[in-house]
Amino acid sequence: MAMFGLEQFLQTQDATFLKHGTLVNMGVGVVALLSAAVWLFKNLDKLKIDRIHVASLLLVGLAFTSQLWTLAPREFSEHYYGAIPYFVLFLFVAPVLSMEQKGIRTGIWTMLVMGVPLVFLFVFFVQWEGRGVRLAAPSNENGVLRWDSPSLALSTLAAYTGILAVILVPKNKLLLLIQFVAFTMACYVAYRTQSRGQLIAMGFVCLVCYPLANQATRFKGLFFTIAGFASLSIGLFLLFSYFDLGDINRWGEAKIRSDFEGRFDMAQNLLARWMDSPPQTWLFGLGAASGFATSGFYVHNLPGEVLGELGIVGASLYLFIYGSAIRRSYSLIRKLEYYPEMRREVVALIGLFLFSTIISLKQGSLFTWPDLLFLAIAIGHLESHSAKYVARKRSLSQYFFRQNKRAAEQHNSRLVPQ
Repeated sequence: MAMFGLEQFLQTQDATFLKHGTLVNMGVGVVALLSAAVWLFKNLDKLKIDRIHVASLLLVGLAFTSQLWTLAPREFSEHYYGAIPYFVLFLFVAPVLSMEQKGIRTGIWTMLVMGVPLVFLFVFFVQWEGRGVRLAAPSNENGVLRWDSPSLALSTLAAYTGILAVILVPKNKLLLLIQFVAFTMACYVAYRTQSRGQLIAMGFVCLVCYPLANQATRFKGLFFTIAGFASLSIGLFLLFSYFDLGDINRWGEAKIRSDFEGRFDMAQNLLARWMDSPPQTWLFGLGAASGFATSGFYVHNLPGEVLGELGIVGASLYLFIYGSAIRRSYSLIRKLEYYPEMRREVVALIGLFLFSTIISLKQGSLFTWPDLLFLAIAIGHLESHSAKYVARKRSLSQYFFRQNKRAAEQHNSRLVPQ
């Protein structure tokens, strides 16, 4: 989830990483596969697949089966077959590594430890070009030479890093300073990419999750969230009004309205075509990637895409995955009192899921956003682990309470005159 940043930085330094763009992906895949193989060798008896995982596999399986009736077979082959390594990584390998509490904790902290230096490099050691960073050599995109890198992956790395920096860093003066600097750099990178959704979603998630991670009272947390969100909105408005961003300024009212209407129209076109189809099509949808046939591009809205392309069956699986993740997130939050050693990791995982949810509404697609499914699976694994841990802790607490109560009663009986 953070390695796209490393890939882009290397591509700014050496054209070799442009010619061989899969080098970083291959490295990530090999490391993850080896890690999963080692875990399975030691813990095969602990391997389990819960309902969220099963539903995610069924949803992706339905998408690949729908190539038999999709309206856009060429685009399906191009995008879904190209995304197979990511589906393998996020739905087969990564869930193995999140089976235990230690795996989730290690993954979250490693993501922060790698994200902060990468964001630092993008702030101080690259040349910006348009909405991205200047590559070591131009890339060919549909016959057009481009010097700038894709902006969304870079802004997503910055958002992940900013969220984890705010939630994970404990309270002491030095680490609070590092926390502030890391979050500021993340905001700057997101600002330079002009990725409105990532920047706003990062701020919103930090405001919602920070009070929870720091055990604020309900009133204090609500006040902090509302006041912080208002301050963030005013600050962003003043910032983007003050700076002259030239042709790449995407924060003007007209530009925001135009982009919103365009994306709304793409989803509307897909759903209108789905509703106008024969009743049997309502069940399994128009087929994955059909948005390319109805709008010329993917529809930038994951729930709308799933309903139109995979029908009622696909939408039911999606709602089950999402509803289960929300229910288990709520269960985790309720048990934080008995789970203090994992409080920040729990809140961070839920925060990443919330961020991915927001982003899936403005740029999401099943073949570009499989990490949303993985985060739902990881939440399910952590909730299952916490249930056993909290049950043991509660039983011990009740046992010691009964023992203390019995001892107090015996002591009091000795003080009563016979």
